[in-house]
Amino acid sequence: MANLLGEFEARLGNVVEGTFGAMFRSPVQPAELARAASKEMTRSRKLGLDKMYVANVYFVFISPRDAHTMGDLVSTIEGELETYLLAFARERDYSIVTRPIVRFSIDESLKRLGKFDIIGQQMTPEAIFDELGHVPGVTDGFNNAEKNTPLAAPEALAPEVPAAAVAVDPWADAPQAMPAAMAAPTTAAAVRKGSIVMPDQGEIALSSDRNYITGRQSTCDLPLADANMSRQHAEFFWDGEGWSIRDLESTNGTSVNDHRITAAVELHDGDRITMGVSTIVYHETSGMA
Repeated sequence: MANLLGEFEARLGNVVEGTFGAMFRSPVQPAELARAASKEMTRSRKLGLDKMYVANVYFVFISPRDAHTMGDLVSTIEGELETYLLAFARERDYSIVTRPIVRFSIDESLKRLGKFDIIGQQMTPEAIFDELGHVPGVTDGFNNAEKNTPLAAPEALAPEVPAAAVAVDPWADAPQAMPAAMAAPTTAAAVRKGSIVMPDQGEIALSSDRNYITGRQSTCDLPLADANMSRQHAEFFWDGEGWSIRDLESTNGTSVNDHRITAAVELHDGDRITMGVSTIVYHETSGMA
């Protein structure tokens, strides 16, 4: 790995004609990015039938200040990191579904200079096209293809509500509303209180006066360090009667009890929500209003 890092730094130095070190006053150094990216590649390993597969898309999250410092060199660093990761994978006999792709993104939550995060994902060319658009040599076949958008599940018809009961006075010209005292007794409305159990975070109570977005981005209401999740993956929301979830056009989709959802789905106690490789369990208790 030392030789690969040395070659990586040498290539970058040649690209900027020796001014590379002077231009990078930020604590984020290319060698640190390369080491972190190779560690993320190793972490992402998944064993296939006879091959070890690793992530092919790497998102590098940096602070706004570091993005300003790097300036026009960002695209150069992306390309050199891609070359480095390809060599790293070949050296360890890792398999990748496409060539490595590196993309920098600004994360407003990263306030400290020099702080960065790298998340790798295993993505198909079609998923890459959906997320990043055209990537030369990877998504060429999707440029003019029509993407099939899954149809939303048909909405269930609301049950027919019977007309209000009335007491009819045969001598009156119009029906009179039944007195409240004679109407059927009503019961107090049940309040459905929801909570979710997050991986490595325990149970979190949900408040009906707000929505909750979950995803791999650290600024989400419910962040999860899952490389296979989109930055903003799905949203929990109160629909007035109970808790529901909707997918936010994520790359790998959201499933409830192993069924991929294409529209908002009402949640019930014990439902298991899968996003990326993470599973969240929804719990519900009822009380009287």
